[in-house]
Amino acid sequence: MITGEFCRYHRSISKGVRCGKGFAVFWWGACLIFFLLLFNSPVYASEVAVVRSVSGDVYLLSSGNRWERVYEQEKFSSGFRIRTEKNSSVSLLIGGILQVTLPENSLFELNDNFSERSNIISSALFSGAAHFQIEQGEKKIRVVTPAGVFLSTKGKFRLGILSAFSVSAERTGGNLFFIKDGKEVAVTENTVSSGRDCPDILKCYTDIIAGNMDLLRKSIEMFEQLSGSFETLSEKKLAAKKSDPSLMKNIEQKISEILETVLRMNEAKNQINMYSGYLKGEIDEKAVSGGEDEGDIPDIIEKLKLRHQEISDLKKRYNSIISSELVSLFKTYDSLKNGRKKR
Repeated sequence: MITGEFCRYHRSISKGVRCGKGFAVFWWGACLIFFLLLFNSPVYASEVAVVRSVSGDVYLLSSGNRWERVYEQEKFSSGFRIRTEKNSSVSLLIGGILQVTLPENSLFELNDNFSERSNIISSALFSGAAHFQIEQGEKKIRVVTPAGVFLSTKGKFRLGILSAFSVSAERTGGNLFFIKDGKEVAVTENTVSSGRDCPDILKCYTDIIAGNMDLLRKSIEMFEQLSGSFETLSEKKLAAKKSDPSLMKNIEQKISEILETVLRMNEAKNQINMYSGYLKGEIDEKAVSGGEDEGDIPDIIEKLKLRHQEISDLKKRYNSIISSELVSLFKTYDSLKNGRKKR
């Protein structure tokens, strides 16, 4: 993750690299894009992962957005983001059923929607590689990558980020699928590509970010509709004088739909973070190299500035849903399921 240190670092090296107008556009643009688009580390909930082993320098992004060193036997909650430095590695056990091993220079996140109510463990691999081993259980393992989403239910597999649009994939027993056009396609080749044609890389990154912002917005709207329907059903359940199995079944269906919606929210958030990082990196590379061709960078920066309020609003709604609204909804569901009045 890039924080304020990134901007301070480039402010210091700018004196010795390039102090003209072009550099200022690149540098401030890179900082601006990253801070506008980045969805910060999620709010932590119950502990779901334990560190089995650590070698070298491994760090966790804390709730205060600081990188803190990781130690063996530490326990983490859903929403954690973890990275390994050069010549370092870490092994995690998630939910008691999934072992994830990260080699050097890797960045991994366990998404917020991990829940005992869900049959899915959703995660994201931003950079580097990860080895996955499903030790037991019936859950589906989803991994978001820049190229798309991978899915497995058993066995071992390895994913490695090759570029913004391609991932290496190796399977040892079990199964491994790539989600393409909403369908699960068995992975049969060692390299999986998103299939994007991007002659203009900056525009491509920007379009992907914008598309996922729209997906996140629509998912948030869907969550609001579903949570409203859930509340209506809950009130009917509380007011009913007789037990109505069909009513409880409808409530459980709403919970399932809500979890699916939160999954889409998380995966859109992951893609926004991934490609804002790629976009920032592309701009930053031009700045550090001292390239003279700014191309469409000023226009891209201006467009993102104009969408600042929209981005800010999406962040606030997402964080509110994950940190409080979803928790409250589950408390209500648990009370209804156990036959108690909600508080």
